[in-house]
Amino acid sequence: MKTDMIIVLGGGISVRGILPFWVETRLDKATELYVSTQIPKILLSGKGRDDFPVTEARAMHDYLLLKGIPAEDILTEELSRDTIQNAFFSMVIHLTPLKVKSALVITNTFHIERTKMIFDYVCGNIIHFEYIPVSDEKIEEDKLRQREYTESELIKFYTELFSSFQKGDLHAVHDFIFNPQNSYYKRYRELEKELAGKMILY
Repeated sequence: MKTDMIIVLGGGISVRGILPFWVETRLDKATELYVSTQIPKILLSGKGRDDFPVTEARAMHDYLLLKGIPAEDILTEELSRDTIQNAFFSMVIHLTPLKVKSALVITNTFHIERTKMIFDYVCGNIIHFEYIPVSDEKIEEDKLRQREYTESELIKFYTELFSSFQKGDLHAVHDFIFNPQNSYYKRYRELEKELAGKMILY
């Protein structure tokens, strides 16, 4: 398996800075691939909440250190709050400057369809991505159903958002993320409120 980088997406963190088991599963898969294929770098993407003691990416970084991954082979992106920001900030902070041509993206099965949609659209045809899903089997059935419902609603939203601009248009993605007057931004915030009782968006 020849590729430039493994990307692991954050998937939540507790108020005490503890990663949920499904994120540890993602990191265990990244460790396995790093060791078995000699992929040179692992990029960890995710912020979490402002009032938490550590970012998702930093907690994931520390987890990989305990697994024996050298610190110099771990990159972090600690700004993103959701999947489209995972793609955008990974692209502008690391992937473009490092001239990455291919990468493996690891997340849970329940999250893989939306992840593929977003990364392929945000990053355009510049980078070849392969998507590695890890199992959802230990997630409680009711919580998994909540996630699947939320994923389906978000996929509907992103399908409409991406119909409004061309693949790889980072200017349009930037406007969506940072411009509160952007009509899609406003609708996304409304959707967040609507889904808030069902699960945390990431």
